[in-house]
Amino acid sequence: MTNGPDLRVILSPNANPESSSEVLEAGFIEVSKLKGNIGKESYPLPAGIDMSAFNSVVSYCKPFRVAFAVAPLN
Repeated sequence: MTNGPDLRVILSPNANPESSSEVLEAGFIEVSKLKGNIGKESYPLPAGIDMSAFNSVVSYCKPFRVAFAVAPLN
């Protein structure tokens, strides 16, 4: 994954968001700041979250409003 400024981990209801508005559509959750861009990472999720409401995990640059990477959830 490419490194960038102020990257966040976002759960998005959109399966393949390309624009900022698609990443941040109603129902998204900002999980955490991205810890790093090499190797495995894990992030605790909020209690009671319904994962069936989300279709992708997005690495999102908050200041520039750009999706750096998208991973679909199955």
